[in-house]
Amino acid sequence: QASDLDAQPGSAERRLAASRRDAFGAALRDAERIARLLESHIVDPIRQDNLVPGDPFVQTTLYVVAPLYEPLTSALVWPTVAHLLRYLGRRHISQVVAIFATGSYATDRGRVYEDASAYAALAEIEALTGLHRDGQAALAGLVRGDGVEPVPGQQGLLDEWIGEPLFNRVYLVDR
Repeated sequence: QASDLDAQPGSAERRLAASRRDAFGAALRDAERIARLLESHIVDPIRQDNLVPGDPFVQTTLYVVAPLYEPLTSALVWPTVAHLLRYLGRRHISQVVAIFATGSYATDRGRVYEDASAYAALAEIEALTGLHRDGQAALAGLVRGDGVEPVPGQQGLLDEWIGEPLFNRVYLVDR
């Protein structure tokens, strides 16, 4: 694969070297660190209660805005949100609202790929959040790290989140 990554930027060989599976695996490996960064730089400053200083319990609404038509970034949504909720705990998050863009803006043949990416991302999110059980077993293997470079201490951390509804509301935005 290293030779594929050395291929000309924008080439089909280079695009094939980076897959949704790779992006999902990267999110599984690094989303815990991302969760800590999001907490310290975004969530903690928001939770500062000016009316009752020192109040230990302030709930936050988490908004997840993501383009599902983009093949690699859409693969980062579930692992990142699941790690963030695992890290922060549901007690501190009052609700999670997802705003997903599903409509491709491509005018060339790339639109077919972007539409397919949105479809695949929605199917993955539905399976992983328990809305549809189809495909959940295959995705559970990926969440456990099957076929993904293992990270010591992180094997199976998100198993309990498979089938759990992460989002209180989901809005799909089309072009």
